[in-house]
Amino acid sequence: MFHDRDTGGSEKDIHTRIAESKLLCWGDGETTGECPARQACLDYALEHNETFGIWGGHTPRERIAIRRDMRQAANALNVTAQAREAAHAGAVP
Repeated sequence: MFHDRDTGGSEKDIHTRIAESKLLCWGDGETTGECPARQACLDYALEHNETFGIWGGHTPRERIAIRRDMRQAANALNVTAQAREAAHAGAVP
């Protein structure tokens, strides 16, 4: 998709290319639908820590936030599982 390091251009041009790339991924809701590979594309970018370009309809900053949210959710699940195990064992969490 769009790779900001390769294209250069003005700030307006970059924002236009980002919007156009996201439109290809997400569709416009009227005449075009979501790209069937959007989620797989995003998953790949998250798994391989892609730091440039639009992947799965998300900018690098958006992917950083997604990874942060995923880590926080995983940590919360881990804490919950540990508390459940401690309660089941009769220990005080």
